[in-house]
Amino acid sequence: MKATVFPMPDAPVVQRDEPELAKQLEVLKDIARDIQNLASKFRCDETAAIQQAMRWVYSSGLLPSVLRLPLVTINEGGSGTSTSDRCISSPPSAALRETEDEEDTVEMASRLSFAALQWLPQCSYDDRMTVLRGRVLAMETFSVMDRVRIACEVMSVQRDKLAAKCALASLQG
Repeated sequence: MKATVFPMPDAPVVQRDEPELAKQLEVLKDIARDIQNLASKFRCDETAAIQQAMRWVYSSGLLPSVLRLPLVTINEGGSGTSTSDRCISSPPSAALRETEDEEDTVEMASRLSFAALQWLPQCSYDDRMTVLRGRVLAMETFSVMDRVRIACEVMSVQRDKLAAKCALASLQG
């Protein structure tokens, strides 16, 4: 089989939506952290998959680590002209850092929105199908914000079910 693959980038995050994305990302991080803690009580393939997914989320970014910026020359009149490109691999200035933080938030949201949609230990067939539907919905959307919301919605219910299973297991054990 042969195929031609074209990347389908997400829609850009509108600046006015960035605070809401950051807020939703924090909610999803809390859910993912709770799931990792609860899943660690079970030794199974699902626990290992969750841990691997979270390692991927926090690994180095998908964006290049070296930025290409125009080299600006200031003329006597105070106007700037772009003359060539230069690479910056040292820590960026404060003004650049703000843009990079926004990109980091969007990238973290992109990664976590996919990685969080994992099957959990001792989940039922119906739970697996719920997570699978969430994965399909996440792959069909081009909005990072929508993907984060889907992951929050699906995984908060799954987290609550896992917490109940942990509570029952501690009563039995």
